[in-house]
Amino acid sequence: TDGVRLAAETLDYLHTPGAVVLVTDGKETCGGTPCQLAAEFAREAPGLTVHVIGFKVRSDHWDWNTPDTETESVARCLADDTGGQYLNAETVDDLIGALRVTLGCNVFGSLENITATE
Repeated sequence: TDGVRLAAETLDYLHTPGAVVLVTDGKETCGGTPCQLAAEFAREAPGLTVHVIGFKVRSDHWDWNTPDTETESVARCLADDTGGQYLNAETVDDLIGALRVTLGCNVFGSLENITATE
């Protein structure tokens, strides 16, 4: 939540239309409230769009009836409330595809140059 707010402030979101792309593992671990921020953006900055990519989002508990691939980020409301897109990505190729969709341009690089950490 704090990172999205900082990105929006950097874009001068109160005065200038813009877009933020959030890549998240789905957890809000810093005590923020993404849905409260989403409502604030929707109310104060109708020109700001937040796209959310849930990368390898996992639920807090495992359930035989709910595969993890169907789990969504708690930050989905940022996309929903600002007119953005919410996309899930399980692999690096999925992530690159989601970035292409949300950024509206090609993403360059190679798999060798992309590293993931847990």
